[in-house]
Amino acid sequence: AHAMVQNKQFSSARSEYEKLLKEDNFDWIKTALANTLIETDNLEKAQEVLESLSSKKENPYYHDEMSNMAVLSEDIPKAIKHLKQSTMLLDAGSERELVITNLSLASESYDDAVTYIKRYYEKNENTFRGGIFTKLNFVRCHLYRALNAPSNQCFENLLFGLNPLIGEIEKNSQFKAQ
Repeated sequence: AHAMVQNKQFSSARSEYEKLLKEDNFDWIKTALANTLIETDNLEKAQEVLESLSSKKENPYYHDEMSNMAVLSEDIPKAIKHLKQSTMLLDAGSERELVITNLSLASESYDDAVTYIKRYYEKNENTFRGGIFTKLNFVRCHLYRALNAPSNQCFENLLFGLNPLIGEIEKNSQFKAQ
């Protein structure tokens, strides 16, 4: 069923997960089924499946799917709340921190954006994800926050602290004028 999801064969995957669910009533099957329902815009049924989980609060995948549904319903604060919960439960997912960063920017919650991009940056600094775009996002979040809490002294200190990253971004060939 997972391979079917990867190939975007959601109705086939749904059938497989429903068969598995008849055999075993595991929460992981329910969250996977909910994901296929969300992918096919069957949000009411997905909500019903997610509500049937035996342990919702401690299940990071429940919170991931609830976040997906909240985004589709354009409830960004709820999406952020569920992703934060998921991140606390499952520290392995730095991608969640990047999503929280972007959702926080979209909802003008700049302090949260800075907090989560900092976590993402620190976790990925020495990995393939720690490249120029992560540095650019790091600078962007700090500048958004500074623009919405202006103080000349603080802004100058911020720029001084960000100058090494800004210098790296300037030197990057991807951003040179052609």
